Amino acid sequence: MNETPLIAGRYRITGLLGQGMFTDVYKADDTVLDRKVALKVLKLELSRDPRIVERFTQDARFSTELVHENIAHVLDVGVAKFDASDAAERPFVIVERVSGLTLTDLLARGPLKPVEACRIASQVLAALDVAHRKGITHQGITPNNVLISTSGAAKLSDVGLSAGVRSVAGMSVPQEAVEWRAPELAAAPADVRADLFSVGVLLFTMLTGRVPFPGGYTGVRAPMASSLNDRIPVALNLVLARALEPQPASRYATSTDFLADLTAVVSTLEGTAGTAGPAPDMPVAPIAPVGLPAPAPIAPAASGASSVVPTTQLLAERSGNELPPTERIDSVAQTETDKLVLLFGRNAVSSGTEFEASLPQKRRQRGRLGLGLMVSLVFVIAISMVTLWVLNIKPVDFFPSSARSVPNVVGFDYTKAASAITEAGLTPVRVDEPNAKVPRGAVIRVDPDANREVDIGTRITVYVSSGLSEVTIPNVSGMTIAEATAELKKLGLVVGVNVTGNSATIAQGMVVATTPAAGAQAKTGVTVDLVVSSGQVTIPDLTGMTVDAAASVLAGSEISITPSLQADTACPASASGVIVTSQSVAPGNTPAGTPITLTYCAG
Repeated sequence: MNETPLIAGRYRITGLLGQGMFTDVYKADDTVLDRKVALKVLKLELSRDPRIVERFTQDARFSTELVHENIAHVLDVGVAKFDASDAAERPFVIVERVSGLTLTDLLARGPLKPVEACRIASQVLAALDVAHRKGITHQGITPNNVLISTSGAAKLSDVGLSAGVRSVAGMSVPQEAVEWRAPELAAAPADVRADLFSVGVLLFTMLTGRVPFPGGYTGVRAPMASSLNDRIPVALNLVLARALEPQPASRYATSTDFLADLTAVVSTLEGTAGTAGPAPDMPVAPIAPVGLPAPAPIAPAASGASSVVPTTQLLAERSGNELPPTERIDSVAQTETDKLVLLFGRNAVSSGTEFEASLPQKRRQRGRLGLGLMVSLVFVIAISMVTLWVLNIKPVDFFPSSARSVPNVVGFDYTKAASAITEAGLTPVRVDEPNAKVPRGAVIRVDPDANREVDIGTRITVYVSSGLSEVTIPNVSGMTIAEATAELKKLGLVVGVNVTGNSATIAQGMVVATTPAAGAQAKTGVTVDLVVSSGQVTIPDLTGMTVDAAASVLAGSEISITPSLQADTACPASASGVIVTSQSVAPGNTPAGTPITLTYCAG
């Protein structure tokens, strides 16, 4: 039996996982690192457009930098032929394959408990925080790209891989995705607050079993979540109301703010304030992953406390196959004797009590004293022997270290470097970056640094040189400085200084243009300066000009002002109607849009 050909010399496709808007998704085996991965290849019809191919590849390479426990990691990027009908190679990405199910699958079984829903939303927010800090927005969050692992942890997929391709391709949003998108995305690209709106929609749906805006937002606010599920507390209603504000300015400004409020709600739900979320000095850390089982409590729990369960139990609950109930010791054990009965059985407790009662009281006391002395003596001797053994014999072989030294793979090609790191018990994660000195495909550096001691299984970021390639300077006019900077960095360009310039149409503080200009070809690594709007225009001296000529100057793209006219009957009749004698705004810089009156001879 012939084996399926390898893609890029290492990936063997084993089956179809699904089909998205832009990509076909396959199950695959990485034959070099011996692991299961997901392979996403750009659809054949889209791969014929070089602009889409370039944007998809650029976004994919930039996404490799997004390393977080709640992000489905982009592990590799490449090109290959996938079918005999392929006229040219098609770009693909290799993504971490998550064993579990999608949030869509989980929602099909009904609403989640409030604490479960909040934990999943918190992990999605933690993933977004990492992306937003690097200038990347998702703009396509739906339950289909929230993956729930078998341990219950949520992972967000397609981060940074959808918005760019959609904008270049000019593709409309599928109807089934409209219900999850922020209202402002219907008009133009938006900022991070659009992603936070989508998380609000996810949270509302997890809590109530229905979307807040069936068919998409139409101007009507979302209903109060607690009106659909009376288990939802007031505090959670308030969080949802802010997240689902139609106006971006009224929403959470950052994922950190949203996560902080959600963390406080989870603490209340669990009855363990201060333990559910990150410490105050760690605002971006996610809440503990969904499904990590807590140790069974022995002491009585706070009233109303909830435990978080693995995905397997969630599925069982929502499919109608209830798992066997677990007796909670603290729910009935009011005394120490009651606890012993529950732990060991009533016979064990009663027989021990009867045996002790049959002995004379003094004998029982002597027996207890002798037993206590014997136990204490044995304990002291044991501790002394162990201390002597550790201090003098130093049993290193009996307590092997779990630390691993990061291999020095600088200068290696990535395949060789990844193998060395894997053999050391560590996990390699590839990030490509432009470099003029290191040959294309060679390792520039690793993080943590080479020879550093780290725990087994630690992720090692391997920075690989992509060399220097030519890119087209993008048009960033009208963007904020942060948005323009992120767009340029995606292409491997370096952002230089900000220069102030006048503009009749671009608001103050927004980017007017770049140097080199948009559309120019440049090598990756080249410095690009930003021209930032001063919010002003330069008015020239118009006196002595004809009215038509003066009006034409003011109406030009650099000033864009339509003047008012005022007749001057005192000037000579010979110059009537054609000569501007004065202007209401003196020559020089003035705020854009300032009204101007021109006085002309009326004889």
